[in-house]
Amino acid sequence: MWKWVVTCAVLVGLVPLISGGEPINIFSGFIVGALLGVILYGAYVALTSAISAAGIIPIMKGIDVKKMIWLVIFLVAVIIQAMQSNIGFAFGATIPSFIAGMVLSPIWWGVTKKNRKLPWKWFDWMNAGSYIMIGLLILSPAIEEIMKSQ
Repeated sequence: MWKWVVTCAVLVGLVPLISGGEPINIFSGFIVGALLGVILYGAYVALTSAISAAGIIPIMKGIDVKKMIWLVIFLVAVIIQAMQSNIGFAFGATIPSFIAGMVLSPIWWGVTKKNRKLPWKWFDWMNAGSYIMIGLLILSPAIEEIMKSQ
């Protein structure tokens, strides 16, 4: 649970920190992020409990979820972008980040090469690209704030 809380606290708290906010705003950002982490962890526990209670897990054992993670992450990113604008803009804003993630995925491949037992398949490359895409989408507002301040 502490990983969820710390991750959300850092992600939400970095926004006022990078934008040069007052200490009270930074502190409140970390607190809101920690609360968000607790809520997300609770939702995760509730969802997994409901799925296992409903007997869906045996049905899902035949589906290789690892092959579809990249698609789910991409669609969630598009939906989040679409909430701020329209769907066309959301795809137009997300696809370049995904392509940049795919271009940078060989770096992640090289970093994890020593600890890997099996060679990467196509979905491993797509998953790495989507993870990097999320990082780029999270960091882009911070980079824009830094560029505006200079």
